[in-house]
Amino acid sequence: MAEPEVSVVIPTRDRWPHLTRALRSVLAQEDVDLEVIVVDDGSTDETSARLAEVDDPRVVVVHREPPHGVARARNTGIEHARGTWLAFLDDDDLWAPRKLRAQLDAAAAVGAGFAYSGVIHLDKSRQHVAFVGRPPDPADLERRLLVHNVVPGGCSNAVLRADVVARVGPFDERLAELADWDLWIRAVAVTTGAVVQEYQVGYLEHEQNMLFRDKPRVREELDYLADKYAAARRAHGVKLDRRYFRNWVGYQYRRAARIHRDEERSVLAARYFLKAAVLSSNPLDLVRAATALVGERSLRVARAFKRLVRRKPTYAVPPDQSPTGPSWLEAYR
Repeated sequence: MAEPEVSVVIPTRDRWPHLTRALRSVLAQEDVDLEVIVVDDGSTDETSARLAEVDDPRVVVVHREPPHGVARARNTGIEHARGTWLAFLDDDDLWAPRKLRAQLDAAAAVGAGFAYSGVIHLDKSRQHVAFVGRPPDPADLERRLLVHNVVPGGCSNAVLRADVVARVGPFDERLAELADWDLWIRAVAVTTGAVVQEYQVGYLEHEQNMLFRDKPRVREELDYLADKYAAARRAHGVKLDRRYFRNWVGYQYRRAARIHRDEERSVLAARYFLKAAVLSSNPLDLVRAATALVGERSLRVARAFKRLVRRKPTYAVPPDQSPTGPSWLEAYR
């Protein structure tokens, strides 16, 4: 059997309603020869039975029992992969139909072994755009990744040459939420990056994804990465941006508090924003803390204040897109 151009690895556990849409978006990829390796990490719902009904020779299902976590599940997929390129998709995210083709072409144009796109964050109904993640310039990607994770969309975004992953090693199984960041740091240290500006990934925000889980481990993971790449940061003359990290965690807790109507998570969000304020002189951090505690009404005030102090917002709906996002998302609503 000929080797596919891309091996797509999808780790999953007990989320068939999401997985069926994610899998459909992969199998709808245009102009690319691919295989799809679904790693069922100990599902106890209908996932295993429904995967057995998938009638597509491109799909390979690997069952793991008991579950060992998402990083090891992805590494299991890598072990089974035959493609020249590796791509990863979380079981609740979606791809535009030309996502892989666009990234492969962008990589080929500049001889890159790593490529990524813009990302649309969707609410749980997949009807509205929560915000967008703009892709960074690959020119200084190695340096910027040592400061914070500038590649949006987690593992669902990037594609890497399989020989790059073989050279730098697979996902670090000591990590969960920051495992993608760690692999991107190692990959761009040995290869160049390529960017696709279009929004090719739909990142779904809902109650069950990692975005909204409690995050006691994430601080330990950050400390681990701080030590792991201390020498690399010194060599590049940069420092880890802990303020950015604290704001990132604060945003996750704040969005989780809105979905779950959870006062405790609102307090946790405010605490992280206050910690960020200690590291900066930016009054926005204090406004964010107040917003997390007081609720949605103060959010409108915070946004108005942000427009005054920040000329170019980090996240915004692109002017050429509707609030519901690009047209390719309609197939999944």
